[in-house]
Amino acid sequence: NNTLGLEWLKHFNAHTKTRQVGGRTLLIINGHKSHCLVAFQDLCREKKIITLCMPPHSSHLLQPLDVACFSPLKRLYS
Repeated sequence: NNTLGLEWLKHFNAHTKTRQVGGRTLLIINGHKSHCLVAFQDLCREKKIITLCMPPHSSHLLQPLDVACFSPLKRLYS
């Protein structure tokens, strides 16, 4: 849902802006179509959120957090 993605980004920003390093935040995303929306990217630029887009279905290969953090979360939400 495109609206949900924007609302999530606003929530993310509200809870990470106090921890920004150099006035910027890094957000690692998975390339979902909601992340490619102009509105999503515009909000990222406005809030100084740098996005690093992982290729679809590759996070388990490229992302160390997948094993340590995301895998347990997937099990909890399954």
